[in-house]
Amino acid sequence: VTLDGGSLGTFRARASWGKQWARHKEILISGTGMGSQGQSSLFFPELQGQGSDGFIHDADRERAGNMFVNLHIGDFTLQAAGASRRKYFPGLYLGQDFVDPRNYGQDSRGYVDLSYNRSFNETLDVTARVYLDRYQFDGLNPYLGANPGESVVSREFANGAWWGGEFVVNKRVLSRNLITAGADFRLSPII
Repeated sequence: VTLDGGSLGTFRARASWGKQWARHKEILISGTGMGSQGQSSLFFPELQGQGSDGFIHDADRERAGNMFVNLHIGDFTLQAAGASRRKYFPGLYLGQDFVDPRNYGQDSRGYVDLSYNRSFNETLDVTARVYLDRYQFDGLNPYLGANPGESVVSREFANGAWWGGEFVVNKRVLSRNLITAGADFRLSPII
């Protein structure tokens, strides 16, 4: 377990645990979380005198976390991971409400991977694997409205998912030659 802290309300915590309880049986689990309040006020002289004092408040926050699991039993290995990060920032696009603290972007990613690796003797190796992977983005962008004090909110979304597998056979021939054969497939459904 590790705990870190810093300026600007920044912290990070990590916990990891692993165990090997028999030959070819082991597990590892690890997770991390972090956060930061960031600068409480950011000053942009370009904004001064345009209905603003040039300061943006509470627009530099961040939160993130991730998790990883690795399980190995015999010839099988299962891995899974997930991560997410939300970052608040001043408006970046033309026409955006630069001082609105609701501007953010959030990325999330996760995967699961199951593999089988086996050496049947010193001349034949077999590997098989299947996996599922996913990515997601969510963003909120307030734009200046037609009247002072009004805003129009734009949401951005992106989703991606893909899965697949592979099968590989390696055969050693005459101690110096290796023949490899295999196949793989990938599918990215529309979600």
